[in-house]
Amino acid sequence: MTFALDRKMLLKVALILGLAALLVASIAVSTARVLANVNRMPEQVDKVLTAGLLHDHLVQESYAIKGYMLYGSADYLAAFRQRNGANRREIEELLAVVRPARKPLVREILDKHDAYTEACESKIIPLVAAGDTAGAAKAARDTGAARLIQEMLDLTSRLQEMRLADTRALLARTQERTVQALVFGCGVGLAVLAAVFGASSLALGRTALENMTYRLVLRRAQTGIVVVRRDGRVHFINRAAVSLLGIDRESAVGRPWAGLLTDRLYVVNAGGEINPP
Repeated sequence: MTFALDRKMLLKVALILGLAALLVASIAVSTARVLANVNRMPEQVDKVLTAGLLHDHLVQESYAIKGYMLYGSADYLAAFRQRNGANRREIEELLAVVRPARKPLVREILDKHDAYTEACESKIIPLVAAGDTAGAAKAARDTGAARLIQEMLDLTSRLQEMRLADTRALLARTQERTVQALVFGCGVGLAVLAAVFGASSLALGRTALENMTYRLVLRRAQTGIVVVRRDGRVHFINRAAVSLLGIDRESAVGRPWAGLLTDRLYVVNAGGEINPP
């Protein structure tokens, strides 16, 4: 009977611990998602900054060619070509890392940049080098160079807006999952903790009550009763057994039962007399 009760108690405790483990796993998953979003935040900010820097660099490229058209200075031409090559590399790198849905947009920027470079190198720059500033301005209009640079700036701004929207969505998801983790961790966690403490208190109280009941039964029994541990030492001995064996109860507890029994063994002879061994 005692084993059945202990088994039921262990099953209840195991069930509570299992629920607690599931809760901890849920909290761990939510926390991992929050941390994943937080770790993605610097990367997302870099994406927004990259789009913003590309926009600024395209403006610098446009200013460099306009300065060359106005003043014919070799410094402006060198600045244009340096910025033009750097911008193309930036666009190619951007094309390699953006998500598939954004690749057509970035590829369009790259195509327009190549067309803009071709117009500047083949039409505008030779005319400026020849001193035909008016012809260079007309070539800029006829080749669509001015239109191309504006379209590139518009597309880059659109890409930046998309990435800002992604960042806002990431922040919203992070906030939502943080709230979920806090709710599960604090609310449900405290409830499960209270249930575990309650069940443990009931189990311990029940065990203490059973032990006290058993001890009362053993103490008041008229029959000599000795409880021996698995290692063979005396765990409990009632008054009847103490009186029967003629030993001290406190000194008997903890001693090996076999040795205690040998010390107090009596032999009854044929005449009914009790003699020590």
